[in-house]
Amino acid sequence: MAADRVRPGSHQHRDERTQAAYGVLYFGNDEMANALDGNVGVRVVKTSVNTAGGGLMPDMSSWADVVTPEVLQRYAGQAFTTDTNSTYTDVLPSLNLRVRFDHGLQWRFAASKAIARPEFRLMQAWLPLSASASACQQAWTTACARSCADRPTCPSPAMAAVRT
Repeated sequence: MAADRVRPGSHQHRDERTQAAYGVLYFGNDEMANALDGNVGVRVVKTSVNTAGGGLMPDMSSWADVVTPEVLQRYAGQAFTTDTNSTYTDVLPSLNLRVRFDHGLQWRFAASKAIARPEFRLMQAWLPLSASASACQQAWTTACARSCADRPTCPSPAMAAVRT
């Protein structure tokens, strides 16, 4: 799809694939004063995510008196596409213990690492970009200050304002 035809939210594609493996080791010892048993496990999950979407460049046409013509041309509210592919692996260990006491009483302990996936709507491939006049002015003043730092008479009106 051409970038100039993309509208915000009109082009979304998400594909998530997971592969997992799990291993567990059971153990127990009835010969202790209080019998102990449980298990140790690990789950390894590999996730691959592919997304396609887009965004809009900031429209700086109202700042023609502040920015250069090159900036105006580059940031005129054009649509663009973005494709992202990522793969990651999570290792999720677990431990479960049980100690049995007399009279049917028992004590249990469990610990594990877990992951939670975000809501599907939060994984959209939409990239919001923005710009503000104050940020542009600050960046311009900083760039000018760096280029004029060694000159006592800088031709820049911004530097004149900074020096006074």
